Amino acid sequence: MKKIALLVYDVSLTGGAERVAIGMCEELCASYEVHLLSLFDERSFAPTGDYRFSYMQKNAASITAHLFSYARWLRRYIKENGIDVVFSITAGVVGVAAYGVRRTNARLIYCEHSNLENQTYGKKHFYRQKLGAKRADVTVTLTERDRENFKRTFGVPDEKLRVIPNWFTKNESVKASYDAASKLLISAGRLESVKGQDMLLRAAAGVCAAHPDWHLDIYGDGSCRGALEAQASELGITDFITFKGNVNDLALRYPKYAIFILPSYYEGLPLVLLEAQAAGLPIVSFDCPTGPAEIVTDGVNGYLIPTYDTDAMARRVNELIEDDGKRVAFSEKSGISIDKFSRERVFALWRELIEEVR
Repeated sequence: MKKIALLVYDVSLTGGAERVAIGMCEELCASYEVHLLSLFDERSFAPTGDYRFSYMQKNAASITAHLFSYARWLRRYIKENGIDVVFSITAGVVGVAAYGVRRTNARLIYCEHSNLENQTYGKKHFYRQKLGAKRADVTVTLTERDRENFKRTFGVPDEKLRVIPNWFTKNESVKASYDAASKLLISAGRLESVKGQDMLLRAAAGVCAAHPDWHLDIYGDGSCRGALEAQASELGITDFITFKGNVNDLALRYPKYAIFILPSYYEGLPLVLLEAQAAGLPIVSFDCPTGPAEIVTDGVNGYLIPTYDTDAMARRVNELIEDDGKRVAFSEKSGISIDKFSRERVFALWRELIEEVR
């Protein structure tokens, strides 16, 4: 039985990458001896699956300043436990992983959970992405578009690249019965600059002017909420929009809406689109890097808008509002992409990769 280790920054943060790592551990422990390794554990993570969990230290510190001491900790763990494969979950920890596997027999798989076109994290993040691409035995991207970017930018050969998306599990409590009479629009995401709600509000102004009897609900919270509320006031659309904050039952709320809108500047693979499609919602999304184009089929179950063109986004939303038949037709095709993101298919790809790496 192979022994695998997944390395994360701080699993107790339970962000998107951390949730993916935990899910991988829970699934793969049936086939492998699995170790979840976290550099930090500030909030005292409590594992529930049949896998081993270890962390290096309680409180977070600079990876750059302590890179080689963290790598020594990882190297020692690899040798003491006979680890065969190390997964670096995100570029943030790939330096620790790359130096940690040195002078061991372990192979390194670098898992990119954002995309190469999103450079809002600065030059250090780009360097880490480059390091991962150059040092890893295999680099895994979420999308075909990002795979091609890694190949072109860093010269990574085909045999060292894989595309494995995040998996999507449909909430069986959600019944995809489309409500063509609904006059509610929905968007969901962290209220942070990368998620593009500032552009959403500009598009919403164009929708409100044409259809003031409709309404937009925005789910999520974050550091930009105050600025967005002020922007809505400046645009005169305060009554057209409700900031709903974070909720625990978002999947159950989708069926009451008519259209889902995604305004992001960047994504990795936006599972929120799959959640909306599972509830039968037509999509209007920017064709941003990366992911929407691999989920939405333009003109079939939604519209992909030239990135950051808020006028075009407003026009497409208005077009769907004014054409009940098209909304229903899009809804009927909403699930055509979901199967390729199924848990069974995705984990078959992970197991195939683990067996291939020698």
